[in-house]
Amino acid sequence: MSVIKWFGIFRWGAGEGRRDTVVAVVMLIMLTLLSFAPSLRNGFTNWDDDRLVLTNPDIHGRSVLHVGRIFSSFYLNHYAPLTMLSFMAEYSLFGPDPFPYHLTSLLLHVLNVLLVFALIAMVSGSKRIGLLTALLFAIHPLRVESVAWIAERKGLLCAWFYYMSLILYIRYYRSGRGGWYLGSLLTLTAALLSKSMAMSQPFVLLLLDYFDRRTINRKTLIEKTPFFLLAAAGGILAVIGAHHATTFQRLPSHERLVASIPALGFYVFKTIVPVNLCALYNGGGMLNGMSWQTAVMGMFILGTLIVLLIRSRIEKRKKLFATAFFLVTLAPALQILSSRGWTNLTDRYTYIPQVGLFYCFAEIAASLYRRRGTLVKRILWTGIAAILLCCVVLTARRCLIWRDSLTLWNDAVGTCPGAVAYCNRGIAWKTAGEFENAMRDLERAISLDSSYAFSYENRGELFLEQGNLTRAFDDFTRAISLDPNYTSAYGNRGSIHLYRGDIESALSDFQREIEITPRSAEAYYNRGLAHSLKEDFDHAIADYSQAIALDATYARAYHNRGIVFGKQGDHAHERSDLEKACALGFERACEALIKNRIKAAENY
Repeated sequence: MSVIKWFGIFRWGAGEGRRDTVVAVVMLIMLTLLSFAPSLRNGFTNWDDDRLVLTNPDIHGRSVLHVGRIFSSFYLNHYAPLTMLSFMAEYSLFGPDPFPYHLTSLLLHVLNVLLVFALIAMVSGSKRIGLLTALLFAIHPLRVESVAWIAERKGLLCAWFYYMSLILYIRYYRSGRGGWYLGSLLTLTAALLSKSMAMSQPFVLLLLDYFDRRTINRKTLIEKTPFFLLAAAGGILAVIGAHHATTFQRLPSHERLVASIPALGFYVFKTIVPVNLCALYNGGGMLNGMSWQTAVMGMFILGTLIVLLIRSRIEKRKKLFATAFFLVTLAPALQILSSRGWTNLTDRYTYIPQVGLFYCFAEIAASLYRRRGTLVKRILWTGIAAILLCCVVLTARRCLIWRDSLTLWNDAVGTCPGAVAYCNRGIAWKTAGEFENAMRDLERAISLDSSYAFSYENRGELFLEQGNLTRAFDDFTRAISLDPNYTSAYGNRGSIHLYRGDIESALSDFQREIEITPRSAEAYYNRGLAHSLKEDFDHAIADYSQAIALDATYARAYHNRGIVFGKQGDHAHERSDLEKACALGFERACEALIKNRIKAAENY
């Protein structure tokens, strides 16, 4: 009886007043915060957090130039300027402290949960159905990757604007006010500037028209035209950004089409049985990590759910809306038409689509509640309470997996061992100074996938740190042969050329590095170093200056430019650069500055 009382708000058919809304909102916020509180103690991981935040000079400044770079750049094959602006704001206020980033992600998720509640309540006409849908969405373990992974901020921001755009569109066609229409259009734009997955939104608008029995005619289609144009632009940007991606296995189009079918089953299976989750399902088998057993089980569950849905007494348009919402919003993640050439499985892709599944579940639960006796109702809500409790526990435990790089990749290696997992754990060991463990994991990664360039690059860096230049050179060359656009491999191989005295070969590698990443301060610094060793001081100063223009905190570039100025007899600029490098904490610059002052005093 206590369970029934605790879930009193779910008494479908009873009046739904303001008190119920307040209780629902408080329940959603409290359970979400409780489930994801462990993520606030997590740090950064080497799974893109470092490249997007810690070592990304574009977000380390606050000038108009930095903002311009953000809006004109792709980051890790994604065009997401609003996401990068959020990182810029946090870095300017808090620097590399991970807590504010995790807190922002959690708060964004809380806001998304409330938007899902509002959206489903508007669509279904029932706050109880909206609440149950939002609760399942809020604390399901598949949400952890989106919330606990700092780099996935783009998915959270995209979803916030996405849900808001749908809500504003509903307000528009129910009220007829053009302001809501404009708001829906603007929020779709913001969603696309956060992540390209929002390209499915115009199709969802058509689903909303169908659900609310709006006539689909020329007027309503013209009304959707700006939305489709925006979605098409977002799709083009996604294709451009993914053009050079080489991380995962590429599959022909017909294989991606076939693979998308069991992929649906995979996501349904993980929704119902959220265990053995992994940061990267690429441990072998078909479809980048999905075993045949999981695929068959998922398809069986999906077929069973379809049969139950067809036989249920839920209104036909509700069934179609829930199913179509899931399929339409998941379609971009299946990448059937993507130039990437693979179908990749990952928890974060369910962040928007899973709302359709949970809405379907909530409608089925409501239907059972209205038509069954007291015993069935008690069993129903006891079951729901048990599901929610399990989700809270599993989600909280899953948040701990994202504590740092080692815990993340230890879990991935244990759950779905693959080349990427071993390689990234090797990098984490290397960062921790555990070189023996790092070498073992990198060797294992290469044995699992000899075509994965990233493993060779990082093993080469490990050889370089150990002073084995020959093995390092061979690994960097191998990485370049596998991926001709691998910039850091060119930089590292060029450094070995430089150490060996082959300045021309070094300049060739550094030039290629600049051609691939023309806004890399490190690349210009490397070429400047080669020019300075060649005693081509004018070109060296130009390259160091360009490196400084790209990264105003580049202490080594200030130091080296100052040394070159000194060799040219320009001691005023020499002192200025050395003082700047010293102020940035570069000890060699401080030592050189002291020596210069002593020398100047002796001359005096």
